[in-house]
Amino acid sequence: MAAIEPVLVDVPAGTLAIGVPECPPDPNLQRRWHTGKRIEVAAFRIGKYPVTNREYHRYIAETGADVPMRLDVDGFDDDALPVVGISWDDATAYATWLTENTGTRYRLPGDAEFEYAARGGREGSKFP
Repeated sequence: MAAIEPVLVDVPAGTLAIGVPECPPDPNLQRRWHTGKRIEVAAFRIGKYPVTNREYHRYIAETGADVPMRLDVDGFDDDALPVVGISWDDATAYATWLTENTGTRYRLPGDAEFEYAARGGREGSKFP
């Protein structure tokens, strides 16, 4: 079986103001995570698409890993849908397996990397 090679995108280096930006009070946003702290984020690559159930099923079949609770539940079970209900440890194990099967190093993004990529350069908005 051919290796699963995720589509990756380059994320350039930059700075990030961590958390929800300062904004007028909002009853739907009860907690604030904004610290005002800016950090430097080095360039990195990240998967363009989430890991699918199809990809995760292959990992389970080849490793004997535990099956996530929702993997085969109606509404969550389509092969093309993102895998859900896995822990950080499960995701890390998947990345290790992917590294071993492709020869390319994969890892989970750090908190700042994930937020930086998710914002896509749009700072100052609550929901970029």
